[in-house]
Amino acid sequence: MLATAATVATAAGLWFLIHLRQESERRRIAEETQRDVEALIARAEHAAEQGSHAAAAKHYEKVLTLDQNNVKAILFLAAVAQENGRLNDAKLLLARVTNTTDQLAATAKFLEGTIALEEHQAQAAESLLKESHRLRPEWFPPLRELLQLYSL
Repeated sequence: MLATAATVATAAGLWFLIHLRQESERRRIAEETQRDVEALIARAEHAAEQGSHAAAAKHYEKVLTLDQNNVKAILFLAAVAQENGRLNDAKLLLARVTNTTDQLAATAKFLEGTIALEEHQAQAAESLLKESHRLRPEWFPPLRELLQLYSL
């Protein structure tokens, strides 16, 4: 009976050490992935500032392979899709934006609103643009689009 208790204690100790090592490895990989994401975002932002939207899009696509819910990457790629007339692609990307800051959510609602305008869905556009303005009242673009909508 004593040997069995010792065996169980040893097995429990080994399980704990294995679990601790696995958790440590998961944390290390997560930190490494986050550094990779941050580096890719920095490259993407630099490329966008230089006017190279294609290069920026490639970096943001790589970001999404590492972090599929990265809102900055989603918003940029949705804007590019919209600019290129791929409205369904843009809408699919924007549908992935959840649990984010008001500023990023406002950007998502703004993009959704401008897509609705392009699709001649005035009521949806108005609602989305108003929501964008509510989330980020100091930001002018939603108001500009609403003004255009009301002047039609």
